[in-house]
Amino acid sequence: MSLPLRAVIADDSALYRTVLARVLSSIEGIEVVAQATDGAEAVGYVKKFSPDFLTLDLNMPRLDGIGTLRALREAHLTCEVIMVSSETRQGAAATLEALQLGAVDFIIKPAQENAVASAEALGTELRRQSAAIRLRRDRRQLRELASSAKLPVRSPSLAIPILREPAVHLAPEIIAIGVSTGGPAALPILIGALPAKLGVPVVIVQHMPPIFTASLAESLDNKCSLRVVEGHNGQLVSPDCVYIAPGGHHMKVKRAFNRTVRLEISEEPPENHCKPSVDVLFRSVAEEYGGRVVAAILTGMGCDGVAGLRILKSLGAWVIAQDEATCTVFGMPQEAIRAAVVDCVIPLNRIAEALVATVHSNGK
Repeated sequence: MSLPLRAVIADDSALYRTVLARVLSSIEGIEVVAQATDGAEAVGYVKKFSPDFLTLDLNMPRLDGIGTLRALREAHLTCEVIMVSSETRQGAAATLEALQLGAVDFIIKPAQENAVASAEALGTELRRQSAAIRLRRDRRQLRELASSAKLPVRSPSLAIPILREPAVHLAPEIIAIGVSTGGPAALPILIGALPAKLGVPVVIVQHMPPIFTASLAESLDNKCSLRVVEGHNGQLVSPDCVYIAPGGHHMKVKRAFNRTVRLEISEEPPENHCKPSVDVLFRSVAEEYGGRVVAAILTGMGCDGVAGLRILKSLGAWVIAQDEATCTVFGMPQEAIRAAVVDCVIPLNRIAEALVATVHSNGK
C-alpha cells in the first residue's frame, strides 16, 4: 500500500479550514499535516513538511494565493497546488492566472452560509483530484526507482510514432480540441503558437464551470494572434477564430442550408460527467465536416473525447495526442491512445506546428 498523501491547507477563514480539514481527513489515504492562515505561513509549512499537495485560498492577508505560488516557484518547492476559488468574475480571472502559474486545478469555495452543507460536494471533487495527485506521485516514484536501477520505463506513448507525416486524404476545414485538467496552462502555449492566418476555425472544449471559460477566452484573446471568444448560440463559425465552449453548456457545430456553419449551445445532460463534453463537440464536428478535420486531445482526467475521436478517425480525420511528459494529467490522451484512435503523440510545444502542417497539407 502506498504512503498517505500529505496535505497542507491555506485559508484565512477558520470555518473553511475546519471544513477542508474534515473533508480531507475523511478521504482514505490523506493526512492533513498543517493548516496555514496566510500564504507566508503556507510557504513555511511546505518547506517544513514537503507535502504532496496544498489547498490554497486566493484572498489572504500578508501573502495572497498568487503571491504564494510565485514564492513557491522562487524557492524551488515542488508541491502540487489546488486553488480554492470564489465563483465570481474576479475569482475566475485570478484562478486562471494561478493555473497558468502552475496550480494543477481548482475547487469552488462554497458560500459562507453553505460551507458545511457543501462538504459532500467538496469531498467528491477532492477525492477525484487527490486520486490524480496520488497517481502522478506514484508514477514519479516509479520513474525515479527505474532510473536509479537503470531499468527502462514503458509508456503507452511508445506504441505510436512520435511524429509522422499526416496521411489525411481530405484538406482539413476545422481544428477540434478537447482538454481538461492542465488546459489553462497548455492552451496559451498551443493557441499562442498558431498563426493569425491559419485558414480554418478552431473549436475547443475545456472542462470548466460557467464564468471561468469567459475569463479563459479573454485571457487567450489577449495573448494570441487568433481571435479567441467564448462561444454563443447561433454564432457564425469563421476561419482564424477560436471558439471555446461556455462552461456548464455543451457546444456543437451545425451547418445551415446556405452551407454556413454556426454554433449550437445546448442544455442536454452531461456526458462522461462533463458539461461541456468533448464527445458532444467531436460528434457534431464529424457530422458536419466528416473527415475534413484535424483533432487534438490534450491533458486531462478521464476518457471524454475518445468516443468522438473513434467516429472522426473512421471518417479519415487526423488525430494528435499530447505526450505524457508534457501533460498535467495523462488520462484523456492515454485513453485515446489505448483506443487506437490517435495518429501521433507529440509534446505540447510541437502540437501547433503539427496542426498547421496538417491544415496546409493536401494543397491548402
